Amino acid sequence: MDNKTERIFSVSLISYNQPDYWREAVSSVLAQDYPAIDLVFSDDGSPGFSKSEVEEFIESSRGKNLVSYTVIEHEENIGTMKNLNDADAACTGYYVTHLEGDDAFATNHVLSDYAKAIESAPKSALGVFGKRIACDEKLRILPDTSNYVQNYFSIDEMVEMDSMTPRNLYRYLVIKGNCRLPWGSSAFRFADYRRYLPLDTRVNYIGDWPFFLKITREGHTMSFANIDAILYRRGGISTSTELTPLKKKYLSDRAKVYAYEIFPFINEYFSPEERVEIFETYSSIQRTAPSETDLIAASTAIAQDKHTAALVIANMTNLYRSKCLNNASASSKAQTDWIQQLQEGKDWLEDQYRKLTTENSELRNNARKAAKDVQAIKDSSSWKIGRAITSVPRAIKKIARGTR
Repeated sequence: MDNKTERIFSVSLISYNQPDYWREAVSSVLAQDYPAIDLVFSDDGSPGFSKSEVEEFIESSRGKNLVSYTVIEHEENIGTMKNLNDADAACTGYYVTHLEGDDAFATNHVLSDYAKAIESAPKSALGVFGKRIACDEKLRILPDTSNYVQNYFSIDEMVEMDSMTPRNLYRYLVIKGNCRLPWGSSAFRFADYRRYLPLDTRVNYIGDWPFFLKITREGHTMSFANIDAILYRRGGISTSTELTPLKKKYLSDRAKVYAYEIFPFINEYFSPEERVEIFETYSSIQRTAPSETDLIAASTAIAQDKHTAALVIANMTNLYRSKCLNNASASSKAQTDWIQQLQEGKDWLEDQYRKLTTENSELRNNARKAAKDVQAIKDSSSWKIGRAITSVPRAIKKIARGTR
């Protein structure tokens, strides 16, 4: 089958400030044996970026199976998710996958393997995912010192996720506290994937976790294709332990995922005890990179559930007390501050719960009053007279029909 009738496979490749790496990424696309490829390269305002340089590189290395390509150049940095949305919008294929500018396909048959896996995946699966293989800065595979390091996620975990129902997969992704599905080594039918575009730009540095949380809530799974898909340079913002300004932004984005994709649904999917664990994970992020908006969303979710609020307060009280008591170097002022902050938080939560309870009570009272008012009107003489008047024309019509 020639590439005019073959199902085109789009590769949505995004890059920012990766002048030493993007050629490897592009070359790994052009080396694919899939018969019909559409490449979209979108740069997010990199300093010194040259669109013509990328186009010339593609032209000099392309094969007959590259049916189309697009290079997008942004004059300024617009953010990862907006850049990805622009790249996705330019894709024309039947299938689509994503590649970052410092990654590369692991073999020359990744796209072919993706296509086969998608066609054999269960109906519940929105797409498929393969393995990501950890590499050094020169994209050399790291020694297999552990299954986790080598494959990013263990094979056992991938197989386990493959067997989960949509509900259980959503719960798993939330309880783990981060995205366990590898976005960079996932592929989809573009028509299925397009239903979730554009991706949420309120979260700029984490695109995979909110996406997979959303699709699992809507009844989809992801099918594991046991293939070597992506070579990735180990490291990056998600694994860094240094609290840089960029890391704080990343943590703030993690908190936003809780606000947008977890807290509004927490009562539906989790037991009170599980909610406590989720709030603890969230609060650890908040202590590192606080965000007032996200904190309000979390506190509101707690306040709507008295039982969960009580468990959270009790659990966090024990946690903070333990930290103060076990930290021999903590000053009495620090201990006092901890206790004061905890008390303020407890008072705020209780106040929110009282307000919500009062508002609900007022709404119920107003509804009952409105019902009584309606009934009083119906019982009034004016209502009865009005009903009698409106019945006169109908009576006249009946008499008229009877005389015919």
